[in-house]
Amino acid sequence: DLYDALWDELIVKQRNTKLPELLYSIAVKMYNKQQITIKNQFSIEFELETTYLLSNQLIVIENSNLQFFHQTFYDYCFSRQFVESGTDIYQYLNENEQNLEVRSIIKMVFEYLREYDHKKYISITTSILKSSKYRFHIKTLIISNLGILANPSPEEKELVNIYILRNSLYEDIFIHSVFSKKWTE
Repeated sequence: DLYDALWDELIVKQRNTKLPELLYSIAVKMYNKQQITIKNQFSIEFELETTYLLSNQLIVIENSNLQFFHQTFYDYCFSRQFVESGTDIYQYLNENEQNLEVRSIIKMVFEYLREYDHKKYISITTSILKSSKYRFHIKTLIISNLGILANPSPEEKELVNIYILRNSLYEDIFIHSVFSKKWTE
């Protein structure tokens, strides 16, 4: 993934900094405020990191407001901190009453989790699809996201065969979202 490579090159290689902590703090603050631009309150505590991120154009500051260079980098940073901090996806869904606003978070978290811990991703996906506790729109999102995968893993193919293709409603959603021939190989 492009952002994984960017992270490895510009964040990981900078030893003895608090770059991940700053990026995660910015992403969480944006999420909590539901805004892509927030007041820059990080320059004092994270002076070196802020200067570094600005010089590498990962953040932009205008009129004391801070934002990421692109919305998708916010998505990446938020997902990364969500997964790596061990936030419980089930608890998150329940606390947010599975409302429609959680869809974008679920989508980006699942995309990151798939690469970060594939076994856990499969387990959570299976659990949500099997459970009657989760709303249909959450399951639809998960099924559609599976369908658009260009290179599904053997575990994803097995999950689809067992839990999606045996349910006519799920199967219809899945079939209409498939774009890759890899699903039939």
